[in-house]
Amino acid sequence: MWECPELFEFDGCDVFLYSPQGLKPSRYDNWNKFQNSYRMGLLGDTGCFSECGKLRELDHGHDFYAAQTLLAPDGRRLLWAWMDMWDSPMPSQAQHWSGALSLPRELSRDGERLRMRPARELAALRTSRRTLQIGAVESRSHTLDVRGALLEFELELDLAGSNAERFGLALRCSEDQQERTLLYFDAMARRLVLDRQNSGTGVSGVRSVPVTVEQTRIALRIFLDRSSIEVFVDDGAYSLTSRIYPRPESLQVSAFAVNGVGVFGETSVWNLSDLQL
Repeated sequence: MWECPELFEFDGCDVFLYSPQGLKPSRYDNWNKFQNSYRMGLLGDTGCFSECGKLRELDHGHDFYAAQTLLAPDGRRLLWAWMDMWDSPMPSQAQHWSGALSLPRELSRDGERLRMRPARELAALRTSRRTLQIGAVESRSHTLDVRGALLEFELELDLAGSNAERFGLALRCSEDQQERTLLYFDAMARRLVLDRQNSGTGVSGVRSVPVTVEQTRIALRIFLDRSSIEVFVDDGAYSLTSRIYPRPESLQVSAFAVNGVGVFGETSVWNLSDLQL
């Protein structure tokens, strides 16, 4: 079944956005129970859609489904999605609610692919900025001078200057580091990995996106909310969106490296305003 279909003209082609159910996993793709995908092509006068590209996942995290778009008054195509997945753990049901919407994203076209960047209006949520000079981290975990449940990060991972097997950030960490959400570069697999094996109540699983051999850096924008993480990779080339359910007191952030040195570029961190009703 194809759920929540949408067809729109975009930058000289037509985009068929839909949520196909029942796709089998293939290597790193299609590991959610149901997917949110798109095809690019042209819709003819007879109503026939001619594909000019393959089926692509829209987001590579655990919880992103039923995306729909709208046009902003200035012509931008904005996209939202349901930030959950059928049959996924929803611990918030104990508080008599479930489900959330993703942050709004601006779409752009990059050949036969779509890019998704955080909507520029989200900058209005920033309340304070801190600059961290993490530098080189060698075979250890280094607790950073930042805490919070509502945070935005901008940083780069320096691949050319690093030789660690893995290095990245541990987010929403408990004091004993038993509860944490990991985002890291895996040098052996050449993947950027989002690992929520220890992200709190109910959830598990690992998702990842490719990193080319030619890449010397990975640019990241990360948004943390009380029960979610949204990661934008290399100016929107990829995104990973997942629900997490850490304890309220799990607020630490750490940089880590495994078996070698991991080098971090200058990191900007913002606290975000609280819009909880």
